[in-house]
Amino acid sequence: MHNTPHSEATRALISSKKRGVPLLAKRRIPRIVDGEELWKCPTCGRWLPALSYYKKKTTWNGISNQCRQCYGEGNIRTRDKEKHCKNTRESEARRRSSNPELFREKERKRPRRFGPKVDARQIVALALRIGALVRPITCEDCGQQKKLTGHHTDYKKPLDVQWLCYLCHAQRHRKK
Repeated sequence: MHNTPHSEATRALISSKKRGVPLLAKRRIPRIVDGEELWKCPTCGRWLPALSYYKKKTTWNGISNQCRQCYGEGNIRTRDKEKHCKNTRESEARRRSSNPELFREKERKRPRRFGPKVDARQIVALALRIGALVRPITCEDCGQQKKLTGHHTDYKKPLDVQWLCYLCHAQRHRKK
């Protein structure tokens, strides 16, 4: 930063900004239709009631500037998908460890699925049991020693399996 102190005028300007002196020229003006205030969303341009906006204490009217729909779409558009997947995985692991019986009950109630994907998995499981297939120690993508899962590129060839860790397997499916 700099070593010289602020002048009195600059200090007064900074403190007035921190106090939150309203800038009246930038305020949005509501439209009143049938006795209800409607606010214009700057993103989509629609006039909506205050309930269509999130509450925000720092604004003068108590609502955010974007409507809920535009706010959500912006979050999804700018979200880091890998970080989101990692956070979801960690929170599910915490929930599962805190209440494992609840998750077991959900898995028991889940309906069984049928199809070529399930058939390929069952064939791989059988081949592993009888020794026709051997599960390697390291992941084929990242080379780390982790618990591995079989990835099928074609379910018509059930014994043609790539052995990947959970993270690499999930990334492979997200790329599709």
